Amino acid sequence: MSDSTVSCPYCNASMPRPQPASKSRRIACIRCGESFAGPLAGSEPAAAKGVPTALPTPAAISKRNRHIGLIVIGCMSIVFVGALIFAWQTRGQRGGRSLAESPALGYLPDDTNLIMAMNVAAADEARRERKADKEPDIVDRLCFSPNAMLPVERWTGLTRGDVEEIVVGLKVDANLIPKVRLIVRTRSSYNAASVRERLGSFRSKQDGSKQIDLIRPNGLPVEAVLWCATERTFVVTITPEDMQRVPDEPAKNVERLAAPLVDLMRYRTEKGTYFWLMGHSEDWEKTSLKIFLNKWTVEERKKLFRVRTFAAAMRVDGGVVTSRARPARITEKVDPGERGLAVELAVITATDADSIVIREACEAWIKNKNLEMRDGNLNGPLYTMSMAGSALEWEKAIDALRAGISFR
Repeated sequence: MSDSTVSCPYCNASMPRPQPASKSRRIACIRCGESFAGPLAGSEPAAAKGVPTALPTPAAISKRNRHIGLIVIGCMSIVFVGALIFAWQTRGQRGGRSLAESPALGYLPDDTNLIMAMNVAAADEARRERKADKEPDIVDRLCFSPNAMLPVERWTGLTRGDVEEIVVGLKVDANLIPKVRLIVRTRSSYNAASVRERLGSFRSKQDGSKQIDLIRPNGLPVEAVLWCATERTFVVTITPEDMQRVPDEPAKNVERLAAPLVDLMRYRTEKGTYFWLMGHSEDWEKTSLKIFLNKWTVEERKKLFRVRTFAAAMRVDGGVVTSRARPARITEKVDPGERGLAVELAVITATDADSIVIREACEAWIKNKNLEMRDGNLNGPLYTMSMAGSALEWEKAIDALRAGISFR
C-alpha cells in the first residue's frame, strides 16, 4: 500500500487518503460502507516518524498488563491497610476490644496471677441491649450496690455512670494476705481531691516518682495507699511496698504476665464481653486462695485445684456459638430464646486426665443450676465451653458459688 492510499480495517479495500481540506478524518469505505478513522493526505506516515506500524507483540502486551496489575494491587493494598488501621483503632468503640487492650490493665505488676476486670461502659451497653437498664447485674453486685463486695461507689463517691472500667489484680501465693491492686479508670476527668477525701486520706508523700496518699477507706479494717496516676485513672494497694511495684507508666503490652493468661486475654474474648475472671498458678494448693474456700470440702478443693489456668468471660447471649476447638474456630447460630447472658469458660489443667475430671464437674454443675450448655471442646489439657442462662439463673448460680455449694 502506497503513502497516498489507506486500507479499510474491515474489508481490506484500498482507497485514496483524504485531502487536508477535509473537515473529518473519518473515511467511509467504498466497498463495505463502514466508517473508520484515517490519516489526512499529505501527513507524514507513521513509519517515517520512526513509530512502528506493526501491532504490539504478546510480550509487550503481557508487560503492560503486569504494570496495570501491579498498580491495581498497590491501590488495593493501600485501601486494605487503611481499613485495617481504622478497624484496629476503633475496635474498642465497636465493642470488640479484648482484655489485653484494656488501658487499666497496664498498671498491674508483672507478678499478678489473679485478675477480675469489668468494662462498666460495655456492661451498660449490654443492659440497654437487653432492655434491662434498671436490672441489677454482676457489676452492680460487685461494685455499686449498697452491699457490694468491692464498694467502689461507697468508697470513692463515683457512680456507675462515672466509671469506665475497674480492674482488680491479686498476687496470691503462700502468704496469708494476698497482694491487692485496684485500678479504676473513669469516663472523664475525676475530682482527685474529692476521691482523696472520700477514701480517708490522712497523709501525702512522695514515693519515688509517685505522689501517694495513705488512706483509711470506710469499712476497710486496714490502711491502704492511693495513687492518682492520671486525671482518669487511680490505683489503690494495701501497702506502700506493693504500690512501688505498680508501673509508673502503664505497660503497653501484657507479655509481662504469665503466658497462659496472655493467650486467654488476647484470643478468647467475644464481642460485647464486659466481665472477666481469670487466674494462673502451677499449684493453687500453695497459694492463699484456699483460705477463701473454707466452706468447700477437702475433696471439692482437690478437684478444683487440678486446674492450672482458668478464664471466664461474661457477655450478652446473642445466640452465637463459637467453637473453641483449635486450629479452626467455627461460628454457628442458635436460638437464644430470651436475651440472657452467656459465659465463655476456658480451663487448662496439668494433665489430660485432669481436664476430663474438670469437664465432668463443670457439666454436672451446669445441669444442677439449670443453665444451658452451648458448646464444649476437650483438647488435651485444654477444656473450653459456653453456657447461657437468664439473669436470674446466673444470679442464683453465682450466689451458690459464693455460698460454697459443690459441683455436685
